[in-house]
Amino acid sequence: MIQAIIPILFAMMCDSTQYEPVEHPKPLFEQTELNVCLQSEEDSKTYLEHVALYAPVNSLTFFGGSKMEEDKFRELNPEFTLYWKYRTEGNQGGSENTVVAHFVRDAKTRHYNIYQAEWLDDCWFMEQVPGIDENNPPYLVPRPISFEPKRGEYRHVGRSDNGQLLAVKVWKYVQKEREKHKRSKTTRTNAGRKERRKTKK
Repeated sequence: MIQAIIPILFAMMCDSTQYEPVEHPKPLFEQTELNVCLQSEEDSKTYLEHVALYAPVNSLTFFGGSKMEEDKFRELNPEFTLYWKYRTEGNQGGSENTVVAHFVRDAKTRHYNIYQAEWLDDCWFMEQVPGIDENNPPYLVPRPISFEPKRGEYRHVGRSDNGQLLAVKVWKYVQKEREKHKRSKTTRTNAGRKERRKTKK
């Protein structure tokens, strides 16, 4: 009887290990399906599509294959991790990218040093297509460009006092949105307290 049970228990243990779900880090703040213009230049615009703020996290599975060396991550000791997706559209074409950035506080300046990995998700060029007839002018249609996916490598891109960095623009957007959410929550809490006081009277 025992000899029959042991193989069954062993199989169950192997099965539970094999199919154990991967836990993704839970964001402190997240917004999806965005279309926020972060940057507008003469021939292109950059739009934020998705952003999430995390406590410091270094995850290969969650961040599409980009992970900092664990020793380096521990040495830097980031204060938080920012994850976002953006697209750039221009007259000649466009692209969609995903970015992960670790923000490390500089003890001397109190600014953040930003270590960022970025990878390309999609890209296209705009091709001119003739109109249906002579009365219709030519128009532009996007044509996909094939590329070899490449894992993003972490590099130091600058500090948080550089307002031109895309990472800084995303961080400022997150700060503004969190502050709005905080004020809204405070307003609802105060309104609830007033309502409860009226009920007691």
